[in-house]
Amino acid sequence: MNKYSTLLLSSTLLLASLASGPLVAAQNTKQSTQTIEANQLTEEISFDNFEPTTTGSETTTASQLSQNVTFQQHDNTLSIFYQRSVPQQGLKIDYAIWSNDNGQDDVRWIQAQDYQTDIPLQDFKTGQYTLHAYITIQGQTIFLQEISLNITRPKPTITTNISEPGILDVTVQHITPDTKEVLLPTWSTVKGQDDLKWYSAQQQANGSYTVRIFLKDHQFNTGDYSTHLYTKDSSGKMTFVTGISSTVGQSDVPANPKPALAIENLEAGKGKYQVTIQETATSKPIQSVQVATWSMDKQANLKWRTATLTNGKYRVAVDFQEHKQHSGSYQNHVYVTYTDGSRVGYPLDIVDLTTARLPLVFNSKLSSVGTIQATLSNVYDSQAVQFAVWSDENGQDDLRWYDTSKSADKSFSRAIPLANHKGIGKYHVHAYQNGRGLGAFSMEVSHHHRYSEPNTYPIGQCTWGAKEAAPWIHNYWGNAKQWLDAARRAGFRTGTTPQIGAVAVWTNSYYGHVAVVTEVSGTNRIRVKESNYAGNMTVGDYRGWFNPLTNGVTAYIYPN
Repeated sequence: MNKYSTLLLSSTLLLASLASGPLVAAQNTKQSTQTIEANQLTEEISFDNFEPTTTGSETTTASQLSQNVTFQQHDNTLSIFYQRSVPQQGLKIDYAIWSNDNGQDDVRWIQAQDYQTDIPLQDFKTGQYTLHAYITIQGQTIFLQEISLNITRPKPTITTNISEPGILDVTVQHITPDTKEVLLPTWSTVKGQDDLKWYSAQQQANGSYTVRIFLKDHQFNTGDYSTHLYTKDSSGKMTFVTGISSTVGQSDVPANPKPALAIENLEAGKGKYQVTIQETATSKPIQSVQVATWSMDKQANLKWRTATLTNGKYRVAVDFQEHKQHSGSYQNHVYVTYTDGSRVGYPLDIVDLTTARLPLVFNSKLSSVGTIQATLSNVYDSQAVQFAVWSDENGQDDLRWYDTSKSADKSFSRAIPLANHKGIGKYHVHAYQNGRGLGAFSMEVSHHHRYSEPNTYPIGQCTWGAKEAAPWIHNYWGNAKQWLDAARRAGFRTGTTPQIGAVAVWTNSYYGHVAVVTEVSGTNRIRVKESNYAGNMTVGDYRGWFNPLTNGVTAYIYPN
């Protein structure tokens, strides 16, 4: 009775677990033709707590074993076999299984299938286990049988397979559950271990570990490859397990290990695109990439570019402005240098940039007092261009249309008489060609653009000469030494950097001196026009190139 009392207690705990815990449904598989007999109870056990709520011949028969529960382990699968009796058909049968270590702390519930119930063992430890079978009849759970079994672990195995040219797939099976990492160092035997590389395998749902090896990382060597299996436990201890040799034939490596070449981000109208080069699983490792691009006869606009590696892609940006702004068909030849020292050229498909256009550029400048010269550049169509011009003052009440003339290749210009318009400030210029709008632009018109005023400075003096050379300068700014302060009060900018059209001011003498900058080579090299210099009382360039820093220039006044 002690044996059965212990069994009853254990079963009571299991049933409590069954009532509160989830059931694990095992897989349906084909019935195995071989079974191993389990330990069999020799007498019927009575469990008063599990009596059905009703009695009858059907209940009594369904609660009895029709035959013994048996099992069989094949690799990492435990198969449980039980042939139901007729009254048991359609009733729920559950198996509880636990290891004999530490009580029932690892108990698992599996719902039985009709005959064969398969239990994956990848998460089971090896050793002795106990299994109980239960049947549920009219809401009551009734014990059927107990068996003991020994779960073993097959030795780990490695298999390799060439899934496609250039790729070696490795699969490891029968790894113990306490393994934390599976490592697979692999190398070809062509030159010892010069291409040795360690791979970390990833666990799959079926308990196996796999890794994909790209033969390009081994120079596409043919012949024998060695793969060793190491495991790491939770303490970090690494243990050699086994090894395997694989053979890679010539047909297992790609015949033409070409990288992926593409034209991306094409903006034909703007004349821009990118050439990209990317390693693939079957291409050789890349060391560097150069791209030759041209579109004109005899490669007249040829340009070489070195690709940069970004996010796994080698990339060069092509802009037709760097190829003499030529609109045409662009050829790209890619030259790849591989890590093995070889260099291979690949021509790409022709890129159509016949519609490439530079962006329109509008420019306006004062040609004379009261007249603005307006120019629109990068107009590719040769048809006439018209300007619609009006000032911000009072809407479009001063709108005027002007025909332009072709001033240069792809450029159209027109002199705009400011007397046809009102006020100063912002002026609007809209360009049209054959009734089609080309663009909307604007220009600033200042007081000195519109109106001419007499030069009130004493003739021949430097102040007079400066205003003659730059009419925007105001009258009554005083002596040259006072011009910086006077110009700031009038709203003009001042600074120490020379600019063409600016007024250079000297303050190191009693009256000071001024001149208008005409050329700039750098901050220390300029040319000017001036008067009252070295006895010259007319406007001219009397110094040639000189250094304003050592010559005493204090600052510059810039036109607005």
